[in-house]
Amino acid sequence: MGYEFKINKTIMIIIGFLFLFGIVIQLSRSNYVLQLNTGNEPLHNKIIERTSALSAKEVKAFNEDKFLLIYDPEDSESMALKDNNVKTFEYLRKALEVVPVSNIPDDFTEYKNVIIAFSSLEKVSDMNRLTNYVDQGGKVFFEIRPELTDGLFAIYRKLGIYELGHDFEKIKGIQMDSDLLLKGNQLKIEEGFIVNNSLSVQINEACKVYASSLKGLPLLWSTPYGKGTFMVLNGTMLGDKLNRGLIVGSLSYLNEDFIYPIMNSKVVYIDDFPAPFPEGHNDDIYNDYKRNIASFFREIWWPDIAKVAVKDDVKYTGVLIESYNDRVNGPFEDRIGKETLKIFGRELIKSGGEIGIHGYNHQSLTKDQNQVKELGYRAWGSEKDMAESLKEAKKYFDEIFPNYTLRTYVPPSNILSEEGKKAIKEAIPSIDILASLYVDDEAKVSYIQEYEVGKQFIELPRLSSDYHYSDINKWTIASSATMFGSFSHFIHPDDVLDEERNRGDHWNVLSKQFSQMMHDVKKNYPWMSSMTASESAEILKDYSSAQVFISEKNSKLNVYINHFSGNLDFLLRTDKKIKTAKNCDVEKVSEDRYLVHAKANKLVIQLEGK
Repeated sequence: MGYEFKINKTIMIIIGFLFLFGIVIQLSRSNYVLQLNTGNEPLHNKIIERTSALSAKEVKAFNEDKFLLIYDPEDSESMALKDNNVKTFEYLRKALEVVPVSNIPDDFTEYKNVIIAFSSLEKVSDMNRLTNYVDQGGKVFFEIRPELTDGLFAIYRKLGIYELGHDFEKIKGIQMDSDLLLKGNQLKIEEGFIVNNSLSVQINEACKVYASSLKGLPLLWSTPYGKGTFMVLNGTMLGDKLNRGLIVGSLSYLNEDFIYPIMNSKVVYIDDFPAPFPEGHNDDIYNDYKRNIASFFREIWWPDIAKVAVKDDVKYTGVLIESYNDRVNGPFEDRIGKETLKIFGRELIKSGGEIGIHGYNHQSLTKDQNQVKELGYRAWGSEKDMAESLKEAKKYFDEIFPNYTLRTYVPPSNILSEEGKKAIKEAIPSIDILASLYVDDEAKVSYIQEYEVGKQFIELPRLSSDYHYSDINKWTIASSATMFGSFSHFIHPDDVLDEERNRGDHWNVLSKQFSQMMHDVKKNYPWMSSMTASESAEILKDYSSAQVFISEKNSKLNVYINHFSGNLDFLLRTDKKIKTAKNCDVEKVSEDRYLVHAKANKLVIQLEGK
């Protein structure tokens, strides 16, 4: 008995689909995908038309809120506090007038807030002017605890203090008792990087406490006085760049309604990746995973890191190293990690990430041996040698990714000289982003940045680092979310091997802490836009170029934006409900904060109230 086998149309379609799918998979694994134009060229070269809400004449006539800061030029702490505020207000796009204590104006009524940035209150000739200003509705922020002098004794009860000790206390750590740092309520910092010299005080029940010491001493509070408010920082921490978020949060709570532009950017860097994986054996890795070092990074570390990206909405920016030799003069060779670059570079790009340059090797681009001697590095002999090494790294990269535009450079060990910057521009002209550090390290040798757009480079600092979900990372995350609406973090693959950096923890601990950190960032700030360094640089351009003018009357906020690119976000802190919002999308991101996304160059937000 014979049977005739027939293939129906549906089966033919399925077979055809599987065949095509197989071709696509093979192509994705082949070198063909590496030839595609997967770089950042379209993003980098796009033409943006910027618009302005106000004419030059209207800007000149605009009556914006002014803040006054009073400082003591003879006091180094006061000078540091003054400088930190000046930069903070630049980011906030708010007008800050700065005067020495010897030149205090007779009348404070034109100022929205007065900031006292010095501790010797006896230098104020007439403190009644200040208290009368608050009594009539003004707001004064003491950003440093006063000295125990007659100037404080004359005013301390008006600051909400009913019992004042006779000495100062050295306070390590801090406990947040409010959401003054965005999503930072109950954040407890026990590590010693936050230190305050504080007054021993008891404050009355009318005071609202925002932060305390770990033993309950009030460190930051506000108190009503007449129709206005005093706010007091009982410490000395606000002159530190790391704590700018606390300045912004304090101003946000001192005022009923406080709105300012932010970057809204989440970037995670992997330094030294792609790079040649170390060869050899590590006892801890072998005992935990029965693998040598290179196999561990390929089969354990990278899958774990990639899983975090998918789970917690992270785009990685990897910065490559060609070799780990210590050569600082030619010839520059040793292309030993080509297969690693090909495999993992492709994985980075396919996952939406970016590849940048760390260097030909890990020798920092400086001619100053003193800068790198503690690291065991060698200084370069000339700018020409630096440039030649970078040209070799570019050739090495181009052999695998010939159509990719390199834009981002991360300095090895975050050390970079002016000669090094010139060498970068000569060797790889497409690089226009430098990503180093926002806060200085203990050795004071790093390349320290502010967020800014320069003539040759966009300065895009990293704010936090490490796999550990440490106190300093928790503080930095909350502070930068409040200050910039941003998160910028970096890790190194070989932190796993370095006993000093991993603090004795194995990968099972490090990976869990890193995963928890990324999870909490996503949970607390789900509105933050995940992006690569190049994408974040474009956001920084929009943020930096925008001029913002704000007027407030009868609970109505009018926000005017000049040089508006079509993309700018704000954070608004208010206890009031939002009744209407024109030309913007508003999203509630905490109990009293809103993310405001501008859709035009003039926004109108009507709050409940008058």
